[in-house]
Amino acid sequence: MEYSLLKAGRIRGFVFAFITILLISSSVGAQGGDDGAMRIILYNAEIYTMADDPPKAEAILIDGNRIEAVGNNESVLALADDHTDLIDMQGRTMFPGFIDPHTHLFEQAYDTGYDLDSVQQAALEVGVTSVGSMHVTPDQVREFTEYADNGGMRLRLYLYLIYNDSCGNVWGTWYEQYPPETDVAPKVRVNGVKIFAEKSLCFSSDDYEPVFSKRLLRSFTPRGLAEWGSNRVLFTTKELKNVIRRATNHGYQVAIHAIGDVGIKAGLEAVEFALKHARDRRNRIRHMVLHNHFLPNDLLLRYARNNIVALVEPATTCQADYYLERVGERSMKFFKRWKDLVRSGAHVALDSDWPVVLPLLNPMKKLGAVVSGRAGSCETDVRLQTVSVSRGLKMMTTEAAYALHCDDDLGSLDIGKSADLVVLSEDPHEVAPDEIGDIEVLLTMIDGTIEFLR
Repeated sequence: MEYSLLKAGRIRGFVFAFITILLISSSVGAQGGDDGAMRIILYNAEIYTMADDPPKAEAILIDGNRIEAVGNNESVLALADDHTDLIDMQGRTMFPGFIDPHTHLFEQAYDTGYDLDSVQQAALEVGVTSVGSMHVTPDQVREFTEYADNGGMRLRLYLYLIYNDSCGNVWGTWYEQYPPETDVAPKVRVNGVKIFAEKSLCFSSDDYEPVFSKRLLRSFTPRGLAEWGSNRVLFTTKELKNVIRRATNHGYQVAIHAIGDVGIKAGLEAVEFALKHARDRRNRIRHMVLHNHFLPNDLLLRYARNNIVALVEPATTCQADYYLERVGERSMKFFKRWKDLVRSGAHVALDSDWPVVLPLLNPMKKLGAVVSGRAGSCETDVRLQTVSVSRGLKMMTTEAAYALHCDDDLGSLDIGKSADLVVLSEDPHEVAPDEIGDIEVLLTMIDGTIEFLR
């Protein structure tokens, strides 16, 4: 059967008709093959596969929950049989499902006035199909597992179990009761361990404690010195090395919270120590550092050298002014050096971090921020680093999948991979940088199932 995805013009507001897709989602199972699985071809699309071969395509064949073929219209349509539904995408833009490797979407849902159903819906509406859950307690493992076992999980959830919490309290090695890379429930996998090198937001406090070197502190303002001048890391060098070495020996990927250059250095040195003793100099276990706000050259170059993954959040003009008022103009040259990290050859993935800033969950908002360098309502003299549209998209697909150890199945539209994809209202390559954030997600598919239609 053949359907057409109707298109009502490229005007602000994006008026689209998706009635035919709704019909397809209810009928295609009945039209499937002998096993009842969906078999569908989306063609006449602008498909960015995020793969090397082919990087772009016109059509994709999905059989059940897997991608069976990707290519031009002629070659893929030739694979249709009597049990294949055909959908004319009318030139719409398609990408792999967007992956956010560092969120607190599930752990903080109730604190921000949501529940697990509503935070998932918020993610699906902006095309997020997989998330890393970066501060998971024993009770939350049980809660998320029960929720998924009862059929509630729609997107993919990767758990990072806490060794210590944001206040610095040590929870210990309780995580070892959950083996790494284990599916504890449908769409829920234990990936690794979260470790705080510095104190972060603690309960009701809005304060956090990044730790800076004397080199950076010399340019701090009086306000910055009063707030952060005496901060200390949460572990001695030896303690942090032993914590990460043990996690490594048990096969767990570690994710280290670090904002100041001293916190980052402590995390990098501990990871390097653990990798050396594990004889894993290329970091096949994919240890990573989160935030990475202040990176002098000597630290920046260590990511690519040791294959350590850097997870980063977009910078806003207001955030830039916030730090400028504290660290001073000289130290701001080390602030959020995403372009320099990418140029160094490091693995760099883009995340949203906090759910209380829900607009940052939106991949198009994040992309617009890192491409334009002008996100935020503040006027600032700070020149924020930017990356290209293609690089920003890679940071939310293939690089994010690499960070979460799921690149063998997700992150690109390759034959054999899971059918996770999104359809957008516009091509982010074709709009002005400050308009990227206005692009809407029209369709979100996970495992071959349409989970959201605008």
